[in-house]
Amino acid sequence: MELAFAMERIAILSLFAILTSANGLRNLKLAYQWTLIDYDYPSEEARQKDIDKQLFQPDEVEPFDLDVYYKGSERKIFVTTSRYCPHIPATLSTVTNKTRNGNRVIKPYPSWEWHRDPEKCRRNSLVSVYRLFIDQCDRLWFSDNGRLGDDWLCPPRILVFDLKKDELIHTYEIPQEQHKNVSLFGTIVVEVEDPSNGCANSFAYISDYDARVLLVYDLKKNRSWTVSDYSFWPNAEYSTFNVEGKSFTTAVSVIGMALSPPGKERILYYHALSNDIEGWIYTKYLKNESLFSEPFGQSKLFHVFPHERKAQSGGEYMDSHGNLYFGILPSAAVVSWKANTDPESYQMGNFKIIDRDDETLQFPLGIKVRRNERGEEILWVFSTVLQRLISNTVLFANQTNLRVLYGKINDFRPYSTD
Repeated sequence: MELAFAMERIAILSLFAILTSANGLRNLKLAYQWTLIDYDYPSEEARQKDIDKQLFQPDEVEPFDLDVYYKGSERKIFVTTSRYCPHIPATLSTVTNKTRNGNRVIKPYPSWEWHRDPEKCRRNSLVSVYRLFIDQCDRLWFSDNGRLGDDWLCPPRILVFDLKKDELIHTYEIPQEQHKNVSLFGTIVVEVEDPSNGCANSFAYISDYDARVLLVYDLKKNRSWTVSDYSFWPNAEYSTFNVEGKSFTTAVSVIGMALSPPGKERILYYHALSNDIEGWIYTKYLKNESLFSEPFGQSKLFHVFPHERKAQSGGEYMDSHGNLYFGILPSAAVVSWKANTDPESYQMGNFKIIDRDDETLQFPLGIKVRRNERGEEILWVFSTVLQRLISNTVLFANQTNLRVLYGKINDFRPYSTD
């Protein structure tokens, strides 16, 4: 036991030494960067009106996630700006070619009308969105929490858009007994069972940051249920963050989720932001509602790797070859791991550094892998300064507060592309 502990500690120290020496590694390229976020208003008068009414305050707009949609040679970048406060005029947008003060302007999606008067709870309206998922069927999925700051305006919903037409094709109101006005639905991943035979057989897995459960939604049956396990919970030891010299404490549950590639038995990997463990479960169990009729009744179905990261981590995603990508805090790094269910495989010594930079990768919150028009897999990283927001430090217009980075997976060769 002592020898095993010593070997693990050596592996951890070795990786952190490599992380430190790898500062400035350039496997990822810069696509976009912002000092402050601004919106594509129809006129200067409309923009100033929102500022005067305190509906828009640029130094409080902090994006949380991105996703990328390739349609032929066109590329559309989606970003979310959750309404954690009332000074954010739109919660879901796309990046435009327009600029203001050197920053790309974002355009509310699908239109400004969807983001106005959120308290009216219209079918064609949005309140607050945290994270996104684009599936193989050209559909954009997300949950709308229905919350403006701490105030509940509308029931939480799941929404699905057809990206070929930019039209809403499905909504689902989450039953009240599954949120009880204490939920904050965030990360979402979608499993399409057989895209070649249509896209109806789809399941969405959505983490509830506040209730610390996982919501499972069956599109075909139009039905949802919740799943609980101790591995979703934050750990007090990893609830204090130190990033960019700023220290803050927040207990956040599952934020990182990734699906294994199609074929065989699919696996959902997951981890809490305020924890250092990685868990996994076969999705065939999640899709069986009867298994979870009792809270914590099927803990044996969930697995946790025995070796920890010894660090916090934000978003994660898996490529088609089974390589899992995730950030390492506070090391300002993105790493990959050749995923499998061997309990001994998930440990520091088996992580490969993809990129490391104290300036550009301070808080890699969103990670996606998408295929471009040539079929190449591209790793996208949404690097934020979330630590400034949580520690109540305003975003300054004279410093870069947000970056979108990318890289071709075949260019930096993770552990396996077999």
